Amino acid sequence: MRTLLLLALAGSVWGCMATPQYIAPLRHATAAASRSAGSSDPGEGVAVRLEDPPRSEQPNMAIYYELLGNGVLSSLNFEVIIDTKITARFGALCLPTNQIACPWVAPMMIGYLYGDGPGKLELGIGALWVWNQPMRGYTVGQTATVAWRWQPKHAGMMWKAGWTPILAIGPAQNESALPWMGVATGYTW
Repeated sequence: MRTLLLLALAGSVWGCMATPQYIAPLRHATAAASRSAGSSDPGEGVAVRLEDPPRSEQPNMAIYYELLGNGVLSSLNFEVIIDTKITARFGALCLPTNQIACPWVAPMMIGYLYGDGPGKLELGIGALWVWNQPMRGYTVGQTATVAWRWQPKHAGMMWKAGWTPILAIGPAQNESALPWMGVATGYTW
C-alpha cells in the first residue's frame, strides 16, 4: 500500500513519471530492496530514490530576440532544430515609422549548426519578407547568417552573434550585400 502511495505521489510531482515505463522499474526496485531487507511487505521500510526522466541530448526549439540582424532593426524569432543540426526559423517585427501603417519585417530561414559542444558555428540563408510598404504591398529579399552560437546541451539560455547580411531587397535587387551584424539572446528547450 505504501508503495502505491509513493508511486502516486511521484506521479503527481513529476507528471511524466506516471507512465508505465517509469513505474515498472520502480516496482521492481522496491520489491528487490524489500526482499534483500528480509521484509514480507514489499513497501515496508524501503526508501526509493526517484530520478528525473531522461533528457534529450539537445534542445529542439528556441525562442529568442535578435537586435539588428536578419530582421533589419530587431526581430522576435521562433526556431525548430531538426535532427540536432538543421534549423528552421521564423521571425517577425513591426518597424516603427512616422506613418499610420506599421511595416512588418519577417525573416524566414533555414540553417545548419556546425559543432558538437555548446559552441556552434551557425550558417543560414533565407527570405526577408517586408509587408505594408507604402504604395507597394510587400517585397521579398534575401538574407544570410554566419554566426557563433552558444546553446547548452539541455534547456537553458542561448545567445549568438554574427554577420547577417541583407543580400538584396526592394525593387532594384542589387547584387551588393549590406554589411550588417546582429546579436541575439533567448531560451532553448
